[in-house]
Amino acid sequence: MTSPLTMDSLQIDNLRQEYDYDSQIVKPGSSYFDLLREALRNFIDSIFGSDTYAENQQLIWSLIAIAIVIAIVAVIMIKRPDLFFSRKSRGDKMGYTVSEDTIYGIDFDTEITLAAENGNYREAIRLTYLKTLRLLSDREIIDWQPFKTPSQYTREFQDEKLRIMTNHFLRVRYGDFDADKDLFATVCSLADSIAGTINENKLNDTP
Repeated sequence: MTSPLTMDSLQIDNLRQEYDYDSQIVKPGSSYFDLLREALRNFIDSIFGSDTYAENQQLIWSLIAIAIVIAIVAVIMIKRPDLFFSRKSRGDKMGYTVSEDTIYGIDFDTEITLAAENGNYREAIRLTYLKTLRLLSDREIIDWQPFKTPSQYTREFQDEKLRIMTNHFLRVRYGDFDADKDLFATVCSLADSIAGTINENKLNDTP
């Protein structure tokens, strides 16, 4: 007589197919990554068959990694779009284009007046600052070069008014600071004061 506790191999296989006991048991020492990989394998097996994950494991994880990177980049772009756009693009968005600065070939007085009359105080401040650099260069107080930074000129001409004027220029030129009429007036006052100091020193140096 066969014991009721005895099962043939066919019955055992049928039970295993109906419920995968091994997949539900957390093995000692299993990491979260192992659990994730096992859950992914079971999910793919349930959709595409038991051999799909084993045959395409590397490809599947590569696609998952790419999807994660794309998701992270998308979130960063939504939170900090300024990180993915150039200064020129940010300037265009604000109606102001950041171009190369030069102190030659410009009728500063005419251009400054035109910009101010049009309410383009960002451009008016930029031109006023460049006009001041032109004056300093013509008097050989600074050595103007297109590759130099404004901070380098403040070290060549260590004047507090130029330092303050440079800070205003940098905020307006490369930052998101919105220039207005009052700031333009402040920059013009600084420029006039610097010009007065230079002219006074020139007169004192005249024999």
